[in-house]
Amino acid sequence: MPGSGKSSAAKHLAKRGFEAIEMGDIVRERAINEGIKITNTSLREYALSIRKKFGKEIVARLTIQKVKKVKKNVVIVGIRSKKEIDYFRSKLGNFYVIALTAPQEVRYKRLKERGREDDIKTLKEFKYREEKERKYGIESAIRNADFIISNTSSLNELKKNIDAVLTYIKEKS
Repeated sequence: MPGSGKSSAAKHLAKRGFEAIEMGDIVRERAINEGIKITNTSLREYALSIRKKFGKEIVARLTIQKVKKVKKNVVIVGIRSKKEIDYFRSKLGNFYVIALTAPQEVRYKRLKERGREDDIKTLKEFKYREEKERKYGIESAIRNADFIISNTSSLNELKKNIDAVLTYIKEKS
């Protein structure tokens, strides 16, 4: 969900040799190219509209185009549905989903402090964004994750948990 720590986890994985590809950036870039002013509302509405028009896995299809150009491990940030997970699993070899969770009040505070142009400004906007995320099917994505990390503590704790998952995956491979 928004504010769960996806970007922080991706930055940490980048330090471990991964290249981060943000699905939200792909949507944002496409919306800007179509002349849409980016706000929390406009971006969510645009994302829903392209999913409705081109299929629920459209953002995953656009993401794969970028993934195929990368010559190292990739972390895909912002998977929103089981359909996207299924699409990635059909196209990629070693693919693992790590879901990050945190209570609403923690995530709301993080988003207010982050200050990205499409971030929420009010509790009403936060609730609106939460509802849009649910419409994408994000809860099914979380249920279908290979790993779930509760991100309620510090950034250092999140990094330790990410490293533990990486170690587990390496040992399993």
